[in-house]
Amino acid sequence: MPLHDPVTVAYLVAPELFEFQPAHIEVELCGRFSRGATVCDFREQPNALVATRADGEAIIDMVISAFSKLNESGNT
Repeated sequence: MPLHDPVTVAYLVAPELFEFQPAHIEVELCGRFSRGATVCDFREQPNALVATRADGEAIIDMVISAFSKLNESGNT
């Protein structure tokens, strides 16, 4: 189940739950079938860090815990 926004927040709160690798990232601008696609190349000169692993179970637990605390406080 994709949780894009909560995963971004989880990284800010607990970066130790993630592993990164340097990579070269570009957005394809001219391709007939791939225009707008993000291309990630681990062989080229890096210009970004790419998350390659995440502790999904810990992240889901963190999200559920945050929503539970929010619900308990009555701020829904």
